[in-house]
Amino acid sequence: MVGHPFFPKAPRRNHPNRAVALIAHLLFFSFLSAASLAAQSWETTGVVHDSTGAFIPGAAVSLRQPGTGLATSSQTDDQGKFDVKLPAAGVYQLEVNANGFAPWQAQVVLTPNAPASNLDIALSIEATSQRCV
Repeated sequence: MVGHPFFPKAPRRNHPNRAVALIAHLLFFSFLSAASLAAQSWETTGVVHDSTGAFIPGAAVSLRQPGTGLATSSQTDDQGKFDVKLPAAGVYQLEVNANGFAPWQAQVVLTPNAPASNLDIALSIEATSQRCV
């Protein structure tokens, strides 16, 4: 008597297989989310130049994760560009060093919503002092 106005459908009882199916779906989608995070790549890229805009090749670029001590480094190419791949999301301390220039430091934060950072780094000439005796 489906759909008859005088004989409504009997209410469905919760069937044990429904609960199992719901749990299976939840586990499946949780697995997909975890797999997509594991497959995600993390990187910091950028260009290093001086105050006039001239590229600085061979600058040392290092990233360190303070909590774990994890560190990785790279060097800029002939056009001052660098690309550092990182193993995981997190907060990193970035330091750029080049001969004749003051060190440059910043904090880089990578998250699942922001898995990459692109930086434009201007180094200033290192102040030197000479003392005549």
